[in-house]
Amino acid sequence: MANYPELRPGEGSAEAERVAVLRSASPVRLGAIAAIAAAIFMAILQLGGQSRAGGAPPFLTEALGAYEADAPLVRHPAPGVVLAIEDSSFQIRSHDAAVTLATQGAGAGDWHRFENGVSRPIAEGAETILVDGPTLEQFLTVRERQGLRTWRWRIDTAQVPRVGADGTVAFLDTKLHKLTDVSIAPVAILDAEGKDATPKGLRWSVEQRNGSWWLTLRLDDSELPLPYVIDPAVTHRNTQTGTITGATSVSVTKPTRSNCARSSAAYGWSASHTLNQSASSSRATFFGASRHA
Repeated sequence: MANYPELRPGEGSAEAERVAVLRSASPVRLGAIAAIAAAIFMAILQLGGQSRAGGAPPFLTEALGAYEADAPLVRHPAPGVVLAIEDSSFQIRSHDAAVTLATQGAGAGDWHRFENGVSRPIAEGAETILVDGPTLEQFLTVRERQGLRTWRWRIDTAQVPRVGADGTVAFLDTKLHKLTDVSIAPVAILDAEGKDATPKGLRWSVEQRNGSWWLTLRLDDSELPLPYVIDPAVTHRNTQTGTITGATSVSVTKPTRSNCARSSAAYGWSASHTLNQSASSSRATFFGASRHA
């Protein structure tokens, strides 16, 4: 049977034309094409990371960093300090204390891991945990009105939690009669841009029920912007102990918190607990917590 190459007249010529174009392309043009391809690839990776962040707002997806399927869930930011993220809880351990928080009603869904933490979707929106130096900071993104609701976190610890004058939750070692080096920062509510939207006077509470300690937050979100983010942060602070005129005093090295993608306001410092040990000496413990601009 005869062949009829004219039925596909453009096939050979089109291939030759493509080869000629590639051969004649200048290095500058090829470099530009490569740069565009790289930009498209990075955009695809970024979109993939945002989708894995489980619906968290952009300031959190940025703070999480690059997606890393094998990112560690246990980290050691300082000697003797361990930060651990588990299926339904997160924990900080130090020489003084071990404190675990578990959100009431939160499931045990798989975490999507990132360079600086983890995230996953939940019924209310998203749950994100950031690791920032000696701090584990949870962000609950709420996308729909909850009305008046009491949020609860079970506290697993051998210490006794107590709320200080500025709203910081400290942990008391009842055997040694001193505050430990682990604390929970004052409550913060953030808007979708990571700015402070905390209602005036909002504070943590702690209560004991059926032998367990609970961190609670009674929140009316009727006037909050949507979405909003509830931000409990558990942190370790460095302390040094010395002796003055026979009494023990505790001095605190002020911690730093970069808070990744957000601007930090000035640190405020106040006394959380003072023990009068004698007429001439006393012991005071100070703490600091970052506030968001």
